[in-house]
Amino acid sequence: MIDANRLVGSEAVLIPVNRNGDRIDVVIIGFCRNETLMVELKNEALVISDEILNASYQLRTNFENIVYTFNTDIKVVHNEPMTYLHLSLPNTNQRVTERKSPRVTVKNHELTLSVNTGAAQMKASMADLSLEGARLVAKHRLAKVDEMFFIDMLVEQGTSTITLPCKVRYVRTDIQTEGQDSIVFHHGVEFGELSDSAEQFIESFIRVSGL
Repeated sequence: MIDANRLVGSEAVLIPVNRNGDRIDVVIIGFCRNETLMVELKNEALVISDEILNASYQLRTNFENIVYTFNTDIKVVHNEPMTYLHLSLPNTNQRVTERKSPRVTVKNHELTLSVNTGAAQMKASMADLSLEGARLVAKHRLAKVDEMFFIDMLVEQGTSTITLPCKVRYVRTDIQTEGQDSIVFHHGVEFGELSDSAEQFIESFIRVSGL
């Protein structure tokens, strides 16, 4: 059983399971008798449709550099004084994944980005990496805030590829003064639902880079 009290005040994301759909950004605001977790929507304009209400989700949140993930569904929706949800908490028979999520600096690691449908290929460098996301640096804007794209990373001496789904959380610009002045774009991205192989690759990458 997860200690819900520790997570109050943390930001979290609800990722749809086994269906296409938008992720829902929330803030954990409380819990009820260790049966439901209360979360407030960060997007106040979001309408909770029947499709959203009846879907299953994976909740992911970070507390003290530990990433917690577990499956959940929406039990109750309240609209006053703001829109907030009651989510099911995992019982003793359900799995709660806890992973340490250190962020490491990545030096000179170039990767290929497949943006949106994969029709456009752009290059960027990875500045840092954690299990939750990464910071990508490029000479052009890769995407707008809240847009999704995929990172394709070559592994095993370039013989296979790991694909990481990403959502842009922020974009900021910086001016490089080496040689001729030029603007570079920093993109903070959050990873979507990762496959087991992708998580294992990131953990291995972090371990090696952190040495």
